[in-house]
Amino acid sequence: MAPLFDLPAAPAAGTVDVPLTETPISRADQLLRDIKDNRAGINERMLGEVKMIAEWALEHTVAVPEDASTLTERGLDTGLPLAGEGAPLISDFAVLELGAILARGIDSVRDAVGFVDQARFADGPVVEVRGRPRPSLETSGPH
Repeated sequence: MAPLFDLPAAPAAGTVDVPLTETPISRADQLLRDIKDNRAGINERMLGEVKMIAEWALEHTVAVPEDASTLTERGLDTGLPLAGEGAPLISDFAVLELGAILARGIDSVRDAVGFVDQARFADGPVVEVRGRPRPSLETSGPH
């Protein structure tokens, strides 16, 4: 059987003494690079904010589960169960204060703090997330 490609070898390349010139980058390419760099900076700052919110939440926990917020105790600064069973309760008034700083509504900031608190306890004692058993990190995959 004949070889599939029966071509002669290319001659050895010699040294070329032509100086290489840099091709100018188009405005569109430069804008895409700038947008990419900007997005990387935004993502880094957002991750930093999430870490600060996690630390902030630790500073505003309510230690006693009996102090959890209930419908009958409005007006008191009670703990909110934002991240599921096993996670600390977070002060309701402190969450409202954070919401004002972040320019977010009550439900939005409670959700945000709950998600951050869940992430902080992903490998810890949280056994329930949003009212459902927390999936095993070994079997749940990347999501």
